Amino acid sequence: MWKRSRWLGWGLLAAALAGIAAVSFLWVLLTANAQWKRMGRHIGELEAARAVAPGARPVLRGNPIAGNAWSDYGQALLWAKTTPHPNALRFLAGKATETPAEMQAWAALNLAALDRLREGTRKAEAKPLLNFDGRFTPSIGELDGDYRRSPPEALSTLPLAAAIRARGLFEEGRSAEAIELLLDFCQFGRDTFQDSSWEAERVGVSVLDLMLGELRRALQTKKIGPDGLRQVDCELEILDNNWPSPEKTRRNHVLAFGKGCMQEAELGFPIYEGRRARPLRSWRWGFSSRLRAASTFFRAEAWLSDPSWHVLADWPDYVLVDALDHRYAGFNLPMRSRLRLIRMGVHFQATGEILDLEDPFGDRLKSSMNGDQARFWSFGWGGRNGGGIGDWTDHNKNIVLEIPRDAVREK
Repeated sequence: MWKRSRWLGWGLLAAALAGIAAVSFLWVLLTANAQWKRMGRHIGELEAARAVAPGARPVLRGNPIAGNAWSDYGQALLWAKTTPHPNALRFLAGKATETPAEMQAWAALNLAALDRLREGTRKAEAKPLLNFDGRFTPSIGELDGDYRRSPPEALSTLPLAAAIRARGLFEEGRSAEAIELLLDFCQFGRDTFQDSSWEAERVGVSVLDLMLGELRRALQTKKIGPDGLRQVDCELEILDNNWPSPEKTRRNHVLAFGKGCMQEAELGFPIYEGRRARPLRSWRWGFSSRLRAASTFFRAEAWLSDPSWHVLADWPDYVLVDALDHRYAGFNLPMRSRLRLIRMGVHFQATGEILDLEDPFGDRLKSSMNGDQARFWSFGWGGRNGGGIGDWTDHNKNIVLEIPRDAVREK
């Protein structure tokens, strides 16, 4: 009797465990399917929102021309002589052995491409063609997917050619042409931040780095006359006042991330190679790849409203932090600081007045007069006022612009 009761007890326990397992399996299955469908709806909503999002932005001068700037940008990259000059950066830094005439001849090879890119800056819209499928991050078709002859070399060639061409125009006394060339490329750099991707932002940062550096040099060497100063002042203000918010770009990355998660679950094997190996099925999600994918996507959606590091880092599926990382901080903050510092310098040279502008890194941009130099600075990534101790390129210290005080012009 005792043995029979014991076996009966074990049987009941086994039945209970089997029931629990069956209920758990059914719950995981139903939850996974519900979350999967919800994930699909949310991805569709992100796609629909991007499709109707306006791409309009102001042009720097004149009236906008109907069309999308990115069609011209893509064609300009096709037309570029795709091999950048190996000593172009050294030449701009004053360290190359090539003569100015030799470098101008190289830049002239790309005049048609430069003109085509500048046509894009006059278009009424700037909305890139983004590719989302088959990846966890979006890419811009005009920069890679649809334009097979636009390798990274073309993205380096055109900005370098523009900077060298502008320097030659300044030396020839054609400052008005040089200014418009540099500012048009600033507009291109700005356009890469609008409703795009982090990789496109990297392109824009490098473009703005070159163009703002040449404007700084022109200010320091007094190459810009009164009319030019007023034009630069006005057009940099347009760029600054219409600086894109990073929100749309973050949404683009979450959309691409969601599509990647869905594709992995459907294929049944990892397609994202991150820094650490990761299983598609884990006990955390009842060994359901669909539940894992949906849960991870919704965590990425939560990051949109709370773009902080812990939202990504505290998640057990490493693909979240690997794909989205901490790039939400914004690559372009130092460039916006530099642009505003140039605005302050230009306005000071044009009017003798000091603009009161917000520092993208906190507080207000600062200024001081040191002997025959006017100094303007941003806090930089350190977020502290170092009294203007730093330089133009070190973003971890104060970002500093110095120009001659005796270059103040008449209104």
